[in-house]
Amino acid sequence: MAPEAVHGLATADWLAADTGPVPLIKDGRLKLATAAGLGFRPFAT
Repeated sequence: MAPEAVHGLATADWLAADTGPVPLIKDGRLKLATAAGLGFRPFAT
């Protein structure tokens, strides 16, 4: 891309919808799965 190109415009549509379930937050703490990783599972498309 050219250095003078504007970046970051028209990206709001990418963030307009959730891509997976919201993680459980309890008592101000994010509950993670016991398995490795964050446990994110995206919605089926």
